[in-house]
Amino acid sequence: MSAKKLRLSVLAFAILLLAGPVAPAQTTGPAGLSEEAMADIDTLERDRGRRRKPVVTQDEARKLLEAGFTDELIHLFIRLDRLTGQQERMPITPAQARELKNSGVSLETIRLMLESEIALFAEGGRPQAGRKVITRPDGRKVIVYFSGDPNRPRKTLEQRQEEELRRAWELLEKLQIHVYPHRKR
Repeated sequence: MSAKKLRLSVLAFAILLLAGPVAPAQTTGPAGLSEEAMADIDTLERDRGRRRKPVVTQDEARKLLEAGFTDELIHLFIRLDRLTGQQERMPITPAQARELKNSGVSLETIRLMLESEIALFAEGGRPQAGRKVITRPDGRKVIVYFSGDPNRPRKTLEQRQEEELRRAWELLEKLQIHVYPHRKR
């Protein structure tokens, strides 16, 4: 074997060693989804403790794949669907995400949106905006729209003024005012 072939063989062997083990190919189902995603969707559909039907179906997941969404994003949708099963609707549906992507929103931004919603619901949080139906004492039903936690107690006027004063002092502490004496001409 010539020295040149030997060097190429050693170089190729070193590259293979540095590359590490080859990950096994991800098996996909008939819709092009990973088998793990298909199994997760099946568990969503079998879950009887939900208030609404699952939004993420195999058909929806296939549409997401066709629109260019990754398997990781589909898993985030499945997780969000599982966490929000007791809510009237999902905060971000696959159809809305496809619309966002078609409008030019990056997949990274959509991933961040999904992760923030998952974090909110995983902590047992409530939606930060929405509506609820209350019944008045006379029996009439009224729709109340809210932002923030509607059950959080409101601050008193004195508490709000103290907070504003504290923020004003913090702002003044951060300001640096440089005063230079006037020059004589």
